[in-house]
Amino acid sequence: MPYAGSKATSRGERRVPQFSGYEPIKNTMFVAQNCGVCDKQTVMVPVLTYLGTALALRPVSADQFGRTHGTPIGRRGKEFLFYCVECHEPVVRGTKEQVKKLQSEFKELAERSNDDQFKCYLTLGNGFQRLLSLDEALFSLEADRLLRMAVKADPEQFMAYNCLSTLYVTTGTKQKHFQTALEFAGMALERASDSVEEETVYSNMGSIHYQLKAYDQAIDCFQKAIQSGDCIAYYYSLGNCFMALDRHEEAKDAFIKYLESDDDENKLYDEEDVKAAVEICERRVGQ
Repeated sequence: MPYAGSKATSRGERRVPQFSGYEPIKNTMFVAQNCGVCDKQTVMVPVLTYLGTALALRPVSADQFGRTHGTPIGRRGKEFLFYCVECHEPVVRGTKEQVKKLQSEFKELAERSNDDQFKCYLTLGNGFQRLLSLDEALFSLEADRLLRMAVKADPEQFMAYNCLSTLYVTTGTKQKHFQTALEFAGMALERASDSVEEETVYSNMGSIHYQLKAYDQAIDCFQKAIQSGDCIAYYYSLGNCFMALDRHEEAKDAFIKYLESDDDENKLYDEEDVKAAVEICERRVGQ
């Protein structure tokens, strides 16, 4: 796998630079610094690789630094890379000494406050969740485990429940996965402290109900999300729900509201596709 943003060797390969220093957040196994690829202040999470191939990527365990899931390819070529959660690129390579230091710091976490533990598990779990494109099966397991540890550290915090719900929506393939996502979303809603958090949960719940083909419930959630935040993208989701129920006049109105909005930042869907959906609605209304 080519390593973006690093110097090329004489053989034409690209190498990830070594860590010359790092700033640990709350003494955990993730690193905050400016990414050399996307130039953003970001959180980087550790990944164990074998022979530098994407197929051999492993998330670094939070309870035993360096533990791998499944059968490792072998020790030859093993290295620790820190991936940027913004651009998903390997940015720096960790040395053995730094790995040992991070491992020691993490073991001390159990003696710290619940607040410190929560921030650690949430940040690292959310980091792995944002790197699912590297290896969804492995990274989703690690993200799930860490986010559940965050819930255990502080059961009254909104964010961990919301991240777990999003994780199950993103990776779910069966009805039971979406039901689990819905349960976590309900727990997050109970702990939402403002309209922004409520909007986030209602949007998530709407997507879950849509996946479960519970379109009436999805409509209710998207309408509540609009009331909380008025994001134009929800009108597109509403239109799809109305179409699934053959309520084409209402679907057409929702799509038109999406098209006529000046909120270009939140227009996440191709306008030509939305216009095509409007035409379909008009034909079916006229039948």
